[in-house]
Amino acid sequence: MSKLIGPIEVNCDAPDYVIVQACRQVGLQAPEDVCWRRIRNFLTQRARGGGLLFELWKKLRFWNIPAVRTCTCGRAFPELKKIIFTFNTGEVEAYFLGQCDRCHSVFWESAC
Repeated sequence: MSKLIGPIEVNCDAPDYVIVQACRQVGLQAPEDVCWRRIRNFLTQRARGGGLLFELWKKLRFWNIPAVRTCTCGRAFPELKKIIFTFNTGEVEAYFLGQCDRCHSVFWESAC
């Protein structure tokens, strides 16, 4: 007889699914099927608790200079582009997006 398993914690680091789907139209490869990494969470994990590295990135992000120079696969950190999405309701959301050319992970952050 199998043991009962307790609740499983699911941590989703992607933006709303409608944004993920729309990213195919802005040139991302298979956005529904790849790893999404919110930049602030990625940097916090890489910096072992955030701190100075994350604060530096916050100051430099508008110059497209990430605080971490590599993706988790070891390839250079992708260039971030500002993409603006307009919904049929008239609402507008802007994001910084970049995709690794090796593992296709998508790095993103809200530009608002």
